[in-house]
Amino acid sequence: MVHDRLVFGIRVAKVQSQLLRIDVDKLTLEKALCHCRAAEVPKTQLKEMRRTSTEKQVLAVSTGSRPSSEGSPSVWLPKVRR
Repeated sequence: MVHDRLVFGIRVAKVQSQLLRIDVDKLTLEKALCHCRAAEVPKTQLKEMRRTSTEKQVLAVSTGSRPSSEGSPSVWLPKVRR
């Protein structure tokens, strides 16, 4: 009964599924916490990455002109001023 309440009290379906695959006798509170924390870390990291990427804008500055697509190499190199 405690096992069921623990597993079904978790809101993330992927974590619930992982915990249901573990044998009832082998699932401990510590193992359940490890699975929950492991699922939470990437969510937190992605949230932080998205927050910082919207705050910092990368502005590209190009010099020179792009070559035409006919007979041009597949790699574009900017003009170098000397």
